[in-house]
Amino acid sequence: MGLMQLMPQTARELRVKNAFNPEPNGDAGVPHLRYLLENYNGAVNLTLAAYNAGEGPGVPHCPETWNYGKRITNLYYRGYDLTSSGTSKDPVRVQRDARGVFYISNTDSVGSICFKS
Repeated sequence: MGLMQLMPQTARELRVKNAFNPEPNGDAGVPHLRYLLENYNGAVNLTLAAYNAGEGPGVPHCPETWNYGKRITNLYYRGYDLTSSGTSKDPVRVQRDARGVFYISNTDSVGSICFKS
């Protein structure tokens, strides 16, 4: 649900009352993602698998989870447009400023989304 695509149970665990409100969604989702990254010792593939499929003793062997990991790492490391159709005119851009704030946008306007990690 919402910007960070929180599952209902995760939203409840993170005490997000309205997961479709971007501010509390991001305020809970970004630290949750950081927690997972630390929990999996910086292993991005395991972190993304846990974010997509939930925490567990191993990485699920399902195409959805692996495809999710590939799509996100491609976006993060290469800045590719990862829409499923591949026909988007505006690629997603991810930047981090000197203060550590991420800016995510598909336009050149000031309407981008930002998170402090």
